[in-house]
Amino acid sequence: MENRDPTLCRSFVTFAKSFLAVHPEVWHQWVIDADEDHATLSLSGSENGFEVFVEIWPDSITIFAAGAHRHFETDCSTVPEIVSEAISMIHDLLGPGTRVIEYLAGGHPYRWKIEFLNSGNWVTVDRTRLFFYRYFSIRSRRVLSNSVLPMREREMN
Repeated sequence: MENRDPTLCRSFVTFAKSFLAVHPEVWHQWVIDADEDHATLSLSGSENGFEVFVEIWPDSITIFAAGAHRHFETDCSTVPEIVSEAISMIHDLLGPGTRVIEYLAGGHPYRWKIEFLNSGNWVTVDRTRLFFYRYFSIRSRRVLSNSVLPMREREMN
């Protein structure tokens, strides 16, 4: 495989390690490729919450929370902006001010929403869904939330 620019991955790893050093209560595990252009980070959530998984590539960062995910790409922002946004999202996902609504059909998840608490109201910031699912099955939903870290103050537009 060709050698790709490791700037984004190295920046994220450096910033995330500093963030995690301040929050030793967050269990995490790194896998970093030898050429440092790709890495993954797994973070444990609360008992009734969800795990957060991060995949870092040379041109993007993807954060997974239950079945939901959010992309941060270098064609939209600078490396420092992307890294800062991604770390903020991770902090939010590990705190009680963010939740994932998981929709199930026949007991199988097929749709997810990430919601932030803003001035007492839940605001949807991301949606993910499967194209194929058990359409005629009984539907239900679960609300998943972590409380590993305290809620972060944020401004929403």
